Amino acid sequence: MKKIAFSMAPVLALLAASPAFAADLKNNDDVAHEIYVESAETEKTVTIEAHATLHDLCHNCYVEVVESGSALSVEEEENLTITDGQLSVE
Repeated sequence: MKKIAFSMAPVLALLAASPAFAADLKNNDDVAHEIYVESAETEKTVTIEAHATLHDLCHNCYVEVVESGSALSVEEEENLTITDGQLSVE
């Protein structure tokens, strides 16, 4: 039984670390933006303040700047930016 527990440890560690592959979002604008985020697990709207960064926003998700409609599909670890209300990948 102990062998099984020890052999599962690396697998469990990888599963626990998976959120580390989430996208970061940086707002380069002088104004805050509402961001709509949709993934298989959840839908949410968050606010990103001017010149702020949201770390670990999501992975395998859809991200949209509500005011401008600018949107992207995010796979895994990507750095997203908002400039003049438009989303882009760094």
